[in-house]
Amino acid sequence: MFVAVCQDICSDVLSVSFLESKEDFIKGFETIIIDTNLDAKTIQWIIDFSRFHHKKLIIEPVSVTKGSKLAHLDLKGVFMITPNEEELQAIATITDGDEITLVTHLQKRGVENVWVRKGDQGSVMYTNAQIISLKVPTITIQDSTGAGDAALAGWVFGHLQNESALTSLQLGHSLALEVLQIKGAVLSTLNVASLYQIKNTYYNV
Repeated sequence: MFVAVCQDICSDVLSVSFLESKEDFIKGFETIIIDTNLDAKTIQWIIDFSRFHHKKLIIEPVSVTKGSKLAHLDLKGVFMITPNEEELQAIATITDGDEITLVTHLQKRGVENVWVRKGDQGSVMYTNAQIISLKVPTITIQDSTGAGDAALAGWVFGHLQNESALTSLQLGHSLALEVLQIKGAVLSTLNVASLYQIKNTYYNV
């Protein structure tokens, strides 16, 4: 991608008052996924709502600029945040420290899991109980559009299937790797069986 223009009016519509009118509908979901295109007040409302109703909230930072909205919000009870290395620094409210220090700081602020994306170096999942690092094989990238969303979708699928933390990471990586090798962001032939076949191609363990 060389040039992009984004005109997003959805964040104006997805206001606190609108979401309050849909509370009963939102309560029906076990897992809630949002990104930081939303207004900071709306993000905070969703965080508070998820904590109060015991929902697993996952936040995708999107970018350094947009992710920085999280720096001064109350993150208590957030199930997972998925920053890359630059977004992690923007979200943290401390200016110095290595990756583990920044992640620990987020965990102290109430985030249960921090999934740090590292591009061609793979990713690291930090939980309160363990740290899981997973590399990725070398591939020829055709188009990076949708790769981050694919990674999260693969991980969420594994998590909802009660797969191990490592297997969920492998599913996330595998789906992202496939999307990176096609034009566009959608694998039109994807189904449950093919996702596991893809995973076994990259991580045959």
